[in-house]
Amino acid sequence: MGGLEKGSIGLVINNTQVLKDAKTFSVVIDSKTREYEYTGGKYLIIKDSRIWNPTAQLKIIFSNDKNETIFESDY
Repeated sequence: MGGLEKGSIGLVINNTQVLKDAKTFSVVIDSKTREYEYTGGKYLIIKDSRIWNPTAQLKIIFSNDKNETIFESDY
């Protein structure tokens, strides 16, 4: 994970289960969740106006097509 500019971060996804099975990802900041479609790319740029610095405090949750959590992590 790395900060890009105000309002965005970049991720490199190495988890094979996420790459294969994830259909959505959610970004949780200040207990508020926004869900986005995930298309299976190894590199992901998340644009969200709530991200305000390179070390944003957030949680990212990847889910499959049954809305089951595959992977989650706090950053």
